[in-house]
Amino acid sequence: MWQIMTFSGLAFPLAIGAPAGPAAGTRSGDEALCSDGLGFIGVTPVILLPGNPVSCLVRYDFFAGPLIRRRAGLPLEMPYRREVLPLARRIVSQVGRLDHVRVQVVPRGGARFVLPLATGGASILSSTTRADGFVLVEEESEGIAEGQAAEVRYY
Repeated sequence: MWQIMTFSGLAFPLAIGAPAGPAAGTRSGDEALCSDGLGFIGVTPVILLPGNPVSCLVRYDFFAGPLIRRRAGLPLEMPYRREVLPLARRIVSQVGRLDHVRVQVVPRGGARFVLPLATGGASILSSTTRADGFVLVEEESEGIAEGQAAEVRYY
């Protein structure tokens, strides 16, 4: 599908691709205000990210970042340092959706644990500023149980 987009007063034909939001099976919080997508002007990719800072960060990690890394000849994986630690509290998810859960790493009894801060509410910017990183709950999972190992990707 083609749509005319205007940038700095100039009109460009934009080939619209699949939405880069909830239809792609991700959840960072409030998708009611989803305003993202991916298209091309000729062969140049155009990435539309949502205005909400938390949603923007998540969509960048899943869509814009890999595209930019591919074009730069870099590995597609998210470039975050990772560590596997046990969960201090369970994370509940829905099968069929990839959840991005903001977390803190906290000491408890001489060990370190992953404490989930938020699974919803993308507009809660403070949960991201307090977070040490995030955990991804895979699409085929109903969540991660308390005490189970979780891979933290540090900001």
